[in-house]
Amino acid sequence: MEIPVERPTPSVPGAASPAPTVLPASWDPERVGIENRTRVAVVVIVATLMTLTVINRGTVGQPQNEQVVPAASLPSITIDYPLDGSIFPPEITPPTFIWRDTAENVTRWQIDIAFRDGSAGMHAPSAGERVAIGEIDQSCVSSTNELPKLTPEQAAAHTWIPTAGVWEAIKKHSVTGAAAVTISGFSAQDAEHAASRGHVTIHTSQDPVGAPIFYRDVPLMPSETEKGIIKPLAPSAIRLIQWRLRNIGDSEGRVVLKDMVTCANCHSFSRDGKTMGMDMDGPQNDKGLYAIVPVQPQMTINTTDMVNWNPSQDR
Repeated sequence: MEIPVERPTPSVPGAASPAPTVLPASWDPERVGIENRTRVAVVVIVATLMTLTVINRGTVGQPQNEQVVPAASLPSITIDYPLDGSIFPPEITPPTFIWRDTAENVTRWQIDIAFRDGSAGMHAPSAGERVAIGEIDQSCVSSTNELPKLTPEQAAAHTWIPTAGVWEAIKKHSVTGAAAVTISGFSAQDAEHAASRGHVTIHTSQDPVGAPIFYRDVPLMPSETEKGIIKPLAPSAIRLIQWRLRNIGDSEGRVVLKDMVTCANCHSFSRDGKTMGMDMDGPQNDKGLYAIVPVQPQMTINTTDMVNWNPSQDR
């Protein structure tokens, strides 16, 4: 037995009336609903798979063979100086950034500085100059020493020195939060994508050094020693020792004491900076003399300024 069922159909003027849909007597509305839902689910699954396929293939017109290397898998740049987390005094001169790059064919580098205080970042190109040995004082060359040589790590390293303006900005914006310095290497064949990368963070202290540094400049000229006598230099080389005074905000120190006929060593200043004490070894290097003198623009150390710890002159 078949039951004729009328289904409302939108009428089109001039069109013939549609014939009634005939359903079989065994028609089950519940079953039909299940089948319809099944068909809808299948359609949704197919559509989803097609969408994923399109996404996986990329945008239309995008080259399919282009591969961008993720930053995490780039060859590493090892930054030897400054060390990560270094803290610089606020008045110090620009440091020399030193790094080694393991990537091949890298010919230039990009320095990017980001600040955690919300300030705008900074960018600077670098040719990555090699580490160089400084000027040699020929008067300090002897048969007991040799000219300095670069280590393999130093010979493989590259350098960058920030300009005075860039360094002042880095210090200004790295007091309350770190400055993150990123060094990226680029090859001549691909100027758009980095071939290597390294990171380091630096800080600037709120506290200045506040005073110049008084230090001794001693040539590396070892000499034969006599048991019981401290003699880092031959007597003829003592005159080469120079005492220098340097503010860390200056590019170099100035000589304030030289041509001494005896070896002077450990020294200290009083808290108010008005008195200096210095160990005066004496001709026999017996560590028995100590000078205490007032600090003046021009100072002279006399025998009356000496404290003799060894009156008997016995060693």
